[in-house]
Amino acid sequence: MPALSIPAAAPIFGTRPADNQRAYLSVAQAAMVLGVSEKTVRRALHGVGRPLPHHRIGRRVLIARADLDRWVAAQRVLPTVAAGVSGDVAELLQRLHAPHGRRHRGR
Repeated sequence: MPALSIPAAAPIFGTRPADNQRAYLSVAQAAMVLGVSEKTVRRALHGVGRPLPHHRIGRRVLIARADLDRWVAAQRVLPTVAAGVSGDVAELLQRLHAPHGRRHRGR
């Protein structure tokens, strides 16, 4: 009788996947993944504009890892740079922020 072999990819009972490999995360696990407090994650669940999608099972709140990743990507903020501002507007802004003694009054 041949010996049974266990495939290398077979899960070992009693082990748990790392937080970043789980399909669903608790609020505490999501906070750990994001590096923020649980309070911040709970606020995001009901945030105005772009709330964090989640599932509620009884009192337990679960966040799908895929939803968390999409939500984080949607929070991306592009920098607002004055590089595209024309020279005239940039000069005007400089004058407005100059000390009073150096401001050109045009009289």
